[in-house]
Amino acid sequence: MEGVSIDSVSSTFKKMRKVIIISILAYCPLLGYAQKSTLDLLQQCKWEQRANNMIYHTQKFTQDSLYIYYRETMLIGVVDYYLSDTIVSEFDPDKVGKIRNGKYIIYRIKDNVSVLEIIELTPEILKTKSLAANTVVVVFYPPKEDD
Repeated sequence: MEGVSIDSVSSTFKKMRKVIIISILAYCPLLGYAQKSTLDLLQQCKWEQRANNMIYHTQKFTQDSLYIYYRETMLIGVVDYYLSDTIVSEFDPDKVGKIRNGKYIIYRIKDNVSVLEIIELTPEILKTKSLAANTVVVVFYPPKEDD
């Protein structure tokens, strides 16, 4: 090939390599969100169910417990839970705090197993639906920023 020098090919390759490296570095922060587990997202805040500027119910997830509050401060109860990709009929205490991802939140109140389906979960919203009969989708939000 006439007219193409090794220096120009080398220079072009170096420029392309810089573009690729910059592209990868720019994409890396996006991977952080994509790699957050269900558990990470659940634990990020105390989730609020609210309407008309009133908080009705809040939930706080830890590694192994779900704290349920009336309004913001009155603790109603604490239950052990775990995440699952399948619907279960029996609670397995060995799974509590050990599973980082799942489509369902499995918890037990006394001897009754309850299953919440996670409809949507992002840093901005948590939508769940109990698999018990005649239930509705419940929507939770992170606490509002003070103005």
